[in-house]
Amino acid sequence: MAIYTYVVDHGMESPRVGLKTEVNGGRLLVVAFDDLSKRLEELEDFVRKLRDETTDPQTAYGIDEYFAV
Repeated sequence: MAIYTYVVDHGMESPRVGLKTEVNGGRLLVVAFDDLSKRLEELEDFVRKLRDETTDPQTAYGIDEYFAV
């Protein structure tokens, strides 16, 4: 199964969607009312900052392993 993430800005118009709504030949599985890609990027930046500031080698190793995937 191939899963793709779409970010669509509908402006002030709220589209009517629900689970299993068909989109480009697939079915909608998750709806979020926020830009989750942006939030993930902010979280990853925060974790990278923690990595740069940590003095614990085990924490640094765990973060490095996470980002290596």
